Amino acid sequence: MNIFSIVSLIGAAQGLFLCVTLIAWRHGNRRANALIAVLFFIMSIALWNAYLLSSGFYKEFPYTLRVYDVLRLLTGPLIYLYVREMIVRPMRWRDVLHFLPTFAYGLLLIPFFMSDEAVKQAFVEKTLQGQHYDYVVLAALRPWYNLAYMLVALQLLREYSKRIRQHFADIEVVSLQWLWNIVIGVTILTVLIGISSVVGLFGVVRPSEVNSGMALLAALWMYGIAYFALQKTMVYSDELRQLLAAEPILALPSATTFPALAILHPKELNPSNDKPSQALPPISSSEQLQYLLRFMDERKPYLNHQLTLSRLADATGLPGYRISELLNKELGESFFDFVNKYRVEEWKERVRKEEMQQTIQELAYIVGFNSKSSFNAAFKKHTGQTPSAFRATQEQQGAG
Repeated sequence: MNIFSIVSLIGAAQGLFLCVTLIAWRHGNRRANALIAVLFFIMSIALWNAYLLSSGFYKEFPYTLRVYDVLRLLTGPLIYLYVREMIVRPMRWRDVLHFLPTFAYGLLLIPFFMSDEAVKQAFVEKTLQGQHYDYVVLAALRPWYNLAYMLVALQLLREYSKRIRQHFADIEVVSLQWLWNIVIGVTILTVLIGISSVVGLFGVVRPSEVNSGMALLAALWMYGIAYFALQKTMVYSDELRQLLAAEPILALPSATTFPALAILHPKELNPSNDKPSQALPPISSSEQLQYLLRFMDERKPYLNHQLTLSRLADATGLPGYRISELLNKELGESFFDFVNKYRVEEWKERVRKEEMQQTIQELAYIVGFNSKSSFNAAFKKHTGQTPSAFRATQEQQGAG
């Protein structure tokens, strides 16, 4: 036993715990949970494999050798399908084609799995010394296969991050930062494994040294994900699923898709308190923009904590895609910045009117913000100062 074997063994147990927890989780997107659970299981197998090799106990468990060689080809497809499942659309039957390389490689290794223990041990010992050059070449190519999938997944996340700002005024629930952490972590680990494997082709490092180093990094990544899952509540919630289902995040149409603007009667965000307006939305871009700005000033829909693009579209009678185009082209703003700018101005106006009986956070909630962090970030962006500094300035002016 050594430090690498101990760290690997604990990391394998951590991954297995996450796998079982996600499979048993009965809420949210269960298909997505199953995909990421399989990924954690594979990482556990990888760390278990590293533990056997670094401790020398592989002689006691020869039947587990090279199992990870097959399973590691699933890492890239699982990451890609998981991201797509979360933000774009559910899996389809044809998606099993992504697993064909893994299945084919498993068939090629059947003779090895059926060989006796002595053959397996001899193979591992020679490989760790870098004597199986064909295997070293294959090991150097595998990471780049997975990396191709991860780059596509990162591109999907990047596009998603841009689009949610066009649909939501509060993006904390839908930002999926934890998903970024998972994908970026696996991507960095894969790149490091790929670089180390390529360097190993030239004999600079031995496969055993690469195995130890990557096992340590993988274990640390697993500890980080476990902490984030337990302390930050890694989101697999029904709330997130409903929000993403209600808003077509990656399917925002353009104006050229529609031959004419459909004119609808505006409906209020809260019809129980306000009567529907009888005015029809104007047609020209400038009139539409003025209509939208007047609606924001008079009706103050930004006070609604759950305001989204589709809800504002229902309230104004303007199609959601048209509101996005007006904000992007005419104002150069996203929906997220547009709404939060109104909320910040509303907060400032209420402070100027000496509504000092509420705390900064209480007043932020009144004007539509859902959290302290989102309010502080928006306020600093739109004013260049903190809310407390602004309020202190107003109090000094009032005292003067």
